Amino acid sequence: MQTRKVFISAGHSNSPNSDMGAIGISGLKEGDLAVELRDLIIKELKLLNQYAITDSNSYVTKDTVAIINSILGPRDIAIDLHFNAGAEIIKGTEVLVPFKSSPFEKQLAKTLVDNISACLGTRNRGVKTEADSFRGRLIFMTPNCENILIEICFITNKLDVAMYLFKKDVVAKVIAKCIFDSLNKN
Repeated sequence: MQTRKVFISAGHSNSPNSDMGAIGISGLKEGDLAVELRDLIIKELKLLNQYAITDSNSYVTKDTVAIINSILGPRDIAIDLHFNAGAEIIKGTEVLVPFKSSPFEKQLAKTLVDNISACLGTRNRGVKTEADSFRGRLIFMTPNCENILIEICFITNKLDVAMYLFKKDVVAKVIAKCIFDSLNKN
């Protein structure tokens, strides 16, 4: 059986003159957190002997999608990391999947949202389709592969941010383990 390829993308960049995403509590930038978490997950996947491909910190989403389409096939998986933003009282973890989700996408998304929210002790906002997102249609959901977009927590909520910053290494391990276990099920 051929192993699925894994692509881990930081949903926003920490590079100057690029889309740095939302600004959160104490000036935290989504791009900084996403890049840092992406790198931690890649490190954890390596410890599990699971190779992962990643994007550059300077790509924009449409370029990342083009790269994904050039290297991944229909059975491979692309995971995009984000941190949600909203009113200060909104908190929690959610995972988005495409309009037409495969059973694999739905199961991995549920595993991720359940485990990340439990790890952070934050609200489990569930698995949603891209139609439930603020934009309604997400460019990252267009590659010809399995697609998952993780909203780790709300960077505009003090408790979410505090728990994430305290447990980011554990969150990376949890995400890596969820990916590894999902890819290696019999």
